[in-house]
Amino acid sequence: MKIVKSLCYISLLVLLTCGCGRTASGVGERDKTTNTTVIEADKASDHVNVNVNADKNNLINDAELEQERTKFKNNAELRIEENNKKIEQLNKKIETSDERMRREYRQRIQDLRERNAKAKDRLNNYNDNNKSKWEDFKKEFNHDMDELGHALQDFTVNNKK
Repeated sequence: MKIVKSLCYISLLVLLTCGCGRTASGVGERDKTTNTTVIEADKASDHVNVNVNADKNNLINDAELEQERTKFKNNAELRIEENNKKIEQLNKKIETSDERMRREYRQRIQDLRERNAKAKDRLNNYNDNNKSKWEDFKKEFNHDMDELGHALQDFTVNNKK
């Protein structure tokens, strides 16, 4: 930033120095050019400041987003692992059921495993850096994980009355 301002001021000095040999009638024109050059240099400097600040904010936002993603991913992986443990517990539990119920339960357990595996794949393969899309992904992912959790919780509940 200081370098850009310095270059602008050096350019201004060069313009002033080169114009010293002109006659008095050229002074007015030179002053207008000099003023315009100074104004343009200030505008360019301000533009550089805005771009530097915008890039700095983007880096901060990117870093915050990456930190949030890491935290979310770690928590989601814990939930997925917990689901795997519950599925294995259910698999052991169904062994005491009769043959017809074991077949039905095995199919439901397989469905739960597949849903859990798909959630893990979605989590590991997500790579969009758009903040809005990330928020949508988190919302959908949490909803799907909540549904899977309810399905695991309600697995052996007999809803027939």
